Amino acid sequence: MISRSASGVPSSTMAVLMLSVFTVAIGYGVVLPLLPYLIERLIGTSGDVAQVSRATGLLTGLYTLSLFLFAPAWGHLSDKFGRRLILLVGLVGFSATMWIFAFIENLAAVYAERFLSGLFASAVTPVALAAIGDLATTEEARARRLTFISLAGITGFLLGPMLGVAIARGVAILFSVSGEAGAPAIPLAGTAVLALLVAAAVTVTVPDKERSDITIKRDQHASGTRAWLVARLLVLAFIVSACVVQADG
Repeated sequence: MISRSASGVPSSTMAVLMLSVFTVAIGYGVVLPLLPYLIERLIGTSGDVAQVSRATGLLTGLYTLSLFLFAPAWGHLSDKFGRRLILLVGLVGFSATMWIFAFIENLAAVYAERFLSGLFASAVTPVALAAIGDLATTEEARARRLTFISLAGITGFLLGPMLGVAIARGVAILFSVSGEAGAPAIPLAGTAVLALLVAAAVTVTVPDKERSDITIKRDQHASGTRAWLVARLLVLAFIVSACVVQADG
């Protein structure tokens, strides 16, 4: 039995939801500094700087496009089948794609992996936010905990690049890993393991289907404005991400 706090969101559930969002964010951040090196290794001597930069931008944009396309669908599925199930699908799928990425040896497969990784990652953050909305008993509690979820994602995104490079270099130095794929594979595989551990925690701490009367009434009242607001926010997020990718490329 999960004990509730005064806000309606159990502390253990809150911690696991934050960790879920943190995990997919750090997974994205870990990949960013390693991606050019991996592309250069896969292209070989035939590739130049412009080609590597272009492929890096395309792969980053593909991940973002996948997030943009599938987040609404995962949200609808979680309304129908429950938050916990969709969170598990997202985390386990994200773990699988990160593990594959750690040992991938084909550039075309990298494009498929980035798309699938974004697909599964898009199941985590929106559903974690929806779970908070289901459980919180007051608007103040809901707003505060949604902020914590956002902070978890930002923290993971900022720490990811630093940890990815630090772990890869540390492994290369400590174990004299001279192989092409050895050192960068470690932070990617580590993220895959972390996602599986978080998925196990989700099965214990996140309620399957639990929507209070307050939540149902609030959603019915807000449904008219939510549709256009979500659509505009998604379009805005996609435009911003596309601009960042263009600048990077």
